[in-house]
Amino acid sequence: MAVRLILKKIAESVTKALSFNRLTNIVKSTGISIGKQTVINYVGHMLDSYLIFSLRNYVAKLVEKEIDVVSAWKWLFD
Repeated sequence: MAVRLILKKIAESVTKALSFNRLTNIVKSTGISIGKQTVINYVGHMLDSYLIFSLRNYVAKLVEKEIDVVSAWKWLFD
């Protein structure tokens, strides 16, 4: 039951970051007694079995680069 709920919540939040603490609290709110390390282990097993995979947020890095360019332009022309 806990594994299914963790997987469902990960699938529902593909557009935003999700922490192990948040996943643990979601599972605990259903009445299941589970620790954070168990959630970490379950997610690790899901990653190892290619059931899920992690993605890097390249958009945030692009925004940071654009901000750096704007800062450099301001520095050059001030």
